[in-house]
Amino acid sequence: MTVWLDFLYLLALGALLAWLPASGLLWLAGRWLSRDFRSRHLWLLSLTPWLAMATPVTAMCITAAGKPLGWITDHCIHHGTHHPHLCFEHWPALDWQWIHLFGAAALASLSAKVLAGFLQSEHRAARDIAALRALSRGRGRLRRLDTPEAFACTAGYRYPTLFMSRGLTDRLDYRERRIVLAHEVAHLRQRDPLRHLLFNVLLLAHWPCSARALGALWRQRVEEQADDRAALRFGPDAVAATLIKVARLSGPAPAGSLSANGGHLLTRIHRLLHARPGTPAGATPVTSILTSATFLAGVTAIVVAHHSLETLLGFLVGV
Repeated sequence: MTVWLDFLYLLALGALLAWLPASGLLWLAGRWLSRDFRSRHLWLLSLTPWLAMATPVTAMCITAAGKPLGWITDHCIHHGTHHPHLCFEHWPALDWQWIHLFGAAALASLSAKVLAGFLQSEHRAARDIAALRALSRGRGRLRRLDTPEAFACTAGYRYPTLFMSRGLTDRLDYRERRIVLAHEVAHLRQRDPLRHLLFNVLLLAHWPCSARALGALWRQRVEEQADDRAALRFGPDAVAATLIKVARLSGPAPAGSLSANGGHLLTRIHRLLHARPGTPAGATPVTSILTSATFLAGVTAIVVAHHSLETLLGFLVGV
């Protein structure tokens, strides 16, 4: 049992060592890379800390499993026990000191705090969405609320639903209502609430400043994509005019929802009026291939040079 606890501790330490430079690079990327580049590579940027942590963890697991299976030459007996070996056959017990226990407790407390805050916000959002469903009329994906408050939004992960209030529909003409519906239906068809949840989960591994910046870019891109799909049907000028009217009428959207007046509205309107509507360009297959190749190259490099990693971990844990 102690061997496995020691191994898990080293895995966490390796992941932390990889997370720190990855977070620093993301902070620099937010300052150096253009907004358009970051918007087109949001998923890659959100995955960066996770991939960085997964690289040493994967390499350490492959090394530990590869020695007894004969994939990697077992040189542990030639180097003594002056540092931990990524091998369960020649594993020295770690010399746990108070600083190691304090560091592990601090990391666990921070992780628990971040996760608890996320779960609390999701619980509040789920409660608000349940209240909307209970107060609305209709049984399909489109629900109407008999309330003077003006808003339209899309919410729900498993069964995304479009909510529109009487306070908004009564103040819009027929064409404007169809434009708002087209915008929200675009969210439904792309399952944007579920994608929004997944993106927020990935942001849990980011510094708060990076998470806020990437979250704002994500929300802006999702709303612009919905604008584009509505503009292809009704024209960008009509969509821009409707967004202005909806923004004047609407208040804040319920928590956990995507609304027509979300994101940076002035940027959305300017884009509709001065750019051709179309789906924003995303990350190219070449980017995905390069990312996968970089991850595999990192794992391979660590496996080949695992003795240096063992020496570094031994220095950090005092073995």
